[in-house]
Amino acid sequence: MREIVADIARWRAAGKQVAVARVVGVQGSGPRGPGAAMAVNDDGEVAGSVSGGCVEAAVVGEALEILALAGGARRRSFGYSDDQAFAVGLTCGGTVHLLIEPGPPAWYEPLRAALAASVPVALASVVELGPVEEDSDGAPAGEPGGLGAS
Repeated sequence: MREIVADIARWRAAGKQVAVARVVGVQGSGPRGPGAAMAVNDDGEVAGSVSGGCVEAAVVGEALEILALAGGARRRSFGYSDDQAFAVGLTCGGTVHLLIEPGPPAWYEPLRAALAASVPVALASVVELGPVEEDSDGAPAGEPGGLGAS
């Protein structure tokens, strides 16, 4: 989270809208763990990472849609089955659960202030993760190649 705070502040000062995506859960192996975060502004600029690159484009699309529609927070899950993971070069084979929020969310200012003051801080969100619908290959259902959003 620390790596995106300055970008969010800069974008807000420039009058940009911002959405924040955070990893809230991982099933199996994943490239980034819970707490990894990425911010997207309404121009499509990105700060941070939620997956090391394997689902970032889909997350940017979701964030831009939330900003364009003035929508609320969304929970999304992305992943590949093990066979598909190796075929595309994604070796983790797990499923990453994300919370994508328009923002900056209510937690942003207290977090920014605590980080600026070098005060220890933790951010926790209660998110109910339901079952992920799977296709016949055992991958999250959704887009071609086993990449899915739910």
